[in-house]
Amino acid sequence: MSPSVLRQLRIRFSGQRHLALEQGRQRLVLFMMIFVGIAAMLFIKLVDLTLIRPVQAKSKAVAVKRPLRADIVDHGGVVLATSLKVQSLAANPRLIKDPKVLAQKIVAIMPGLNEAAVLKHLTGGGRFVWVKRKITPHDVYALNALGEPGLLFMQEYERIYPNAMLAAHVLGYTDVDGEGIAGVEDFFNDQLVTKTPQPAALKLTLDSRVQHALEDEISKAVDQYKALGGFGIVMDVNTGAIMALASLPTLDPNTPESAGDQAHFNAVTKGVYELGSCFKAFAVAEAIDQGTTTPGKRYDATHPLHLAGFSINDFHAERRWMSTTDVFIHSSNIGTAQIADEFGTERQKEFLGRLGMLKAPSLEVAEVGKPIIPNPWGRLATMTVGYGHGLAVTPLQLASGMASLINGGYLVHPTLIDKPQEQNRERVISQATSDTMRALFRLAVTQGTGSHADVDGYRIGGKTGTAEKPKAGGYAHHALISTFASAFPMDAPRYVVIASLDEPQAAVATGGLVAAPIVHNVILRSAPALGVMKSTADVDVSALMPFVAHKKIKKRVAA
Repeated sequence: MSPSVLRQLRIRFSGQRHLALEQGRQRLVLFMMIFVGIAAMLFIKLVDLTLIRPVQAKSKAVAVKRPLRADIVDHGGVVLATSLKVQSLAANPRLIKDPKVLAQKIVAIMPGLNEAAVLKHLTGGGRFVWVKRKITPHDVYALNALGEPGLLFMQEYERIYPNAMLAAHVLGYTDVDGEGIAGVEDFFNDQLVTKTPQPAALKLTLDSRVQHALEDEISKAVDQYKALGGFGIVMDVNTGAIMALASLPTLDPNTPESAGDQAHFNAVTKGVYELGSCFKAFAVAEAIDQGTTTPGKRYDATHPLHLAGFSINDFHAERRWMSTTDVFIHSSNIGTAQIADEFGTERQKEFLGRLGMLKAPSLEVAEVGKPIIPNPWGRLATMTVGYGHGLAVTPLQLASGMASLINGGYLVHPTLIDKPQEQNRERVISQATSDTMRALFRLAVTQGTGSHADVDGYRIGGKTGTAEKPKAGGYAHHALISTFASAFPMDAPRYVVIASLDEPQAAVATGGLVAAPIVHNVILRSAPALGVMKSTADVDVSALMPFVAHKKIKKRVAA
């Protein structure tokens, strides 16, 4: 073979080897690129599963949670409701390898949980589920120690009521997500929720000292008389500011789910009742103001009244002719029915309407009751409404109505929030009629059915009310709402105080015997906190004395 041929062969073999090496290098680079791409995809997927998506889930969960909720305080700054940071347990089911084992471990740490329910959460289809809301620091530590990447700990706020049951029906409570669902928590829900790090507290008119006294005295009376419940209110007669509001049975807003339905019911604002002889104050005030009666006008109470097959009787029958003053002092149904009959149905409706008795009251809570109005409202209904039967209203309306009679005659709008007093106040009776009503209320305590409420030096005035509860076809004669509606000091009224018992058990369970002593004790305990001092001054009742049949009035009252 010639040298030239050999040289050509060498060149050809060398080119083929170079080409093979180059192709090999290209294949190797391609394989390396594919390997790196697969590794990168796996890494990205791992980061997504372990870091990005859990954070997104956590951020989403936090986004739906309400921010910090403002405190609620009484008018002296005592904290009634506040929020504390807590941890809640959530999970990402896709990161949990053995849900059954983990469920067992979680229940071992928190025995109150149901294992089947926890397992259901841990095997859910999403990337975020709640397991247990608002857990203790001890549980957080123990759960963290499990080292389970699928468990998430979320920061939330728990609503705390540091005084437990105090003012529970005013405050209300929140649900697990921090949404107000009763009381002022519900009414002011949007205002209480704020993104401010240190939100301003919602300040109520309540006085914790007065609130405690009212709740305590009603509770003791409920126990003493084995009543179904009791309720009461203390309110400023000029501004309508509510200093205390109590409804028993009550509940602990920290654990509202543990209370029965009756404990959730706010009897003062939601309950509507026929409040008996307390209503006589409205009949007498309107008649005096309209001029259809006078303190000295006399009515025949020697026998019951009979109308349309219905008899009107007196509980403590005087069986004599009685002045309007005596009718009020001795709480005569017969006399009051005649007084109401004189001014008639239309004027009665108009007057009670102006007092706010014929529509639901307005107050800064979610729970308010609508009155039950007579239908038909004819002559007989007019007479019975005059002495407190046939028209059912809330105790809140009784309090605001009584305040309007004694504060100079101006309509009162109850409130739980400090606000400036109205400049253009609506007058419902004249100043002269209001002065007369103060004297009548005082005489009802010193000379009449409310004597058990009197406290030396505080010049208490008031009116008893004992009403049978309605039932199918009539009234339950032994099921009573026993009430005492009062105010003090009557020479310069500051506060209305009302207390009632629902079905007290006693041989005689009238408002004067079972409810008036509650008012006595509440005023004795609360007056110093409210800035009302004892005094020897008193209401001038001299103009009414000629119309009082039995003039055994105490010396200090005549002064």
